[in-house]
Amino acid sequence: MPFDATVAPSFDATTPTAPSSEVSASSLDAAALREVQASLLRRARQLVPASDAADLVQDVWLAAIDGLDRFEGRASMLTWLTSILRHKAADRYRSARHRRERLSAFEIEPPTEARVIEILGARDALDRVTRSLAAMEPRSRTLVLAEIDGDDDRAHLAREHGVTRETYRVQLCRARAQLRAGLADLAA
Repeated sequence: MPFDATVAPSFDATTPTAPSSEVSASSLDAAALREVQASLLRRARQLVPASDAADLVQDVWLAAIDGLDRFEGRASMLTWLTSILRHKAADRYRSARHRRERLSAFEIEPPTEARVIEILGARDALDRVTRSLAAMEPRSRTLVLAEIDGDDDRAHLAREHGVTRETYRVQLCRARAQLRAGLADLAA
């Protein structure tokens, strides 16, 4: 027998939160709805955090209104609503778990103390190299930077600087020595 939208569960005075098996239109009043709401809210607090309970009950009412034509009246309205509540709570749990699993794939472990020290040391070393390069003569700095860039063809670099390959090698050795001396001065 399909549910008639004009009827609602009745509550007897001895059990205010448990509806009787009868459903009548006369029992649809504000007091009965408040009792059902309170019962659903108590049950929701057992299933989800208290901060989410009211939202869950609201979802239950929306689903109940949406599915009212499927209520056959074989069970009490409160039983039916409680069933919807349990399903909605399970849906929230599954959704939250799925969201946590998706986000955990992108979590980055915080660096350990050793890693932080290593990073700070690397930054300090980079700062020292940068200051030492800035203090060098421009030609020496150009030679060192060309070497750092990884250009292995020294004959090409020598031609670019307008010197012989041997002169380029000597100038590069002097530039490296100048860089090492600058780094040693900064470290001291």
